[in-house]
Amino acid sequence: MFTLMQGQRMLMAILIAAFATLWGDATIMLFFVIPLKARWFLWLEVLFAFMAFLTVKDLAGLLGVTAAVVVTWATLTPAGPPVWRRVRLTIESWLIQARLKRLRRGRRFDVVDSGSGRDRWVH
Repeated sequence: MFTLMQGQRMLMAILIAAFATLWGDATIMLFFVIPLKARWFLWLEVLFAFMAFLTVKDLAGLLGVTAAVVVTWATLTPAGPPVWRRVRLTIESWLIQARLKRLRRGRRFDVVDSGSGRDRWVH
């Protein structure tokens, strides 16, 4: 049971995904003959996990390896996936707006004009 997610296989999948994410433009000689960019190893890992799934019928293992590759990629991508960045910025905007609203309610500052354009007092 869970033959695809056994310790060494999962650890190797995460390490290869981390390498492929951080140094995606590095050229690796596959079988010492075929030049291949490192970023393609993300897809190769998922492909190999799917081929292993076809032989052992371990759906949880396939989903586990795929999730490990996706989470590693999403975590190590410098700016994060574009969708996550947009969501993060939206949440940060909501939090800042809520904080500003709370601060405005808590501290009311009124600017009192003293008549001349230069001298203003905060009251």
